[in-house]
Amino acid sequence: MLGDAAGEGDLNFITRYFEIQPGGYSTLERHQHPHVVVVLRGRGRVLLGDKSYEIGPYDCVYVSPKVYHQFQATGDEPLGFLCTVERIRDRPELPSEEDLKKLTTR
Repeated sequence: MLGDAAGEGDLNFITRYFEIQPGGYSTLERHQHPHVVVVLRGRGRVLLGDKSYEIGPYDCVYVSPKVYHQFQATGDEPLGFLCTVERIRDRPELPSEEDLKKLTTR
């Protein structure tokens, strides 16, 4: 990180970089906190609740609190993205069997 990392604790958020290899996907999960994703490279799809969207470089994705979401790399290169979240946040919640049925029957 460039700059004064000592002041990083003053921020209420953090930004992390993730990469998903071609054909791979992130965990299907939800949180109590919102987050924002900016795609930097690759192509993919994002599942937000019961809707799916194609994503590519420079697309921004807002993930609302309590919404199940999953990112998938669909192209020939990794899907790389920045994810900004609150510094203090809850742990991911995985879907129950009942939640999975609701997500896949729509």
